[in-house]
Amino acid sequence: MSAEKSEANEIEASIAAALARLRGKADDDSEAMKAINDAFHSLRDQVEALMGQLPDKSETTAMAAGRRGLASADDMVLFMQRRAKASADLEPPSPPTQIERDPPEGDEFINEIVKRLGGRQVWPKAKTPTTRLEVHEAIQRGIPGRALGFVLDHVTEIPSDKLLDVIGISQRTVQRRAGAPEVPLSQDQGGRLWKFAEILTAAIGLFGDRKSAERWLDSPAIALEQNAPVDLMTTQTGTELVEQLLTRLEHGVYT
Repeated sequence: MSAEKSEANEIEASIAAALARLRGKADDDSEAMKAINDAFHSLRDQVEALMGQLPDKSETTAMAAGRRGLASADDMVLFMQRRAKASADLEPPSPPTQIERDPPEGDEFINEIVKRLGGRQVWPKAKTPTTRLEVHEAIQRGIPGRALGFVLDHVTEIPSDKLLDVIGISQRTVQRRAGAPEVPLSQDQGGRLWKFAEILTAAIGLFGDRKSAERWLDSPAIALEQNAPVDLMTTQTGTELVEQLLTRLEHGVYT
């Protein structure tokens, strides 16, 4: 086995060990964060030393492994920092509900999305969707205009101008609609609003509470080349990238 391959194996083993330590200390954020910080600095030193030995700075096996390791560790450190900050900001602290801790599935997931869009305050009981087909029909028919106001009022960690970009509606239109909240949204606006609420609901299931989920959506992500997820959600392709990242995070894949 070449020296370069040996270096790559050593670095990737360090990554695996860091991940195992994180999972093993999931109930103690401070210890988990220290473990990941230590692993991150160790990996960075190894990669820098290895790069200094390579005459042409080419993308070799060991360098690629090191870069993967740095991205993984960095993402985990940011994740732990966000969790710690979110916990400190909650006044008074309130433990997340079971639904918020575990991503809901099927009809329960749709019910949670409806809650993010105002629930019974906004949706007539007879027209509240409970299946994917009914969601399609609700968007076609026009999601209640009050759902937009509800989201703008209750999403507190993402600037409203970014939310409006995601939904595809201007501030002037929002002001004009304020006088006629009963007017339903267009299919395009309703579909984009529903997708935002769907992604927010999935993020709450992953990160544990609404504030942490919203902060994650508005924070640079290494896996998205330092773009904040919400900034990519102005297009269908960008939204798919965010959904794919959430799926990877749910399965413990940090890059």
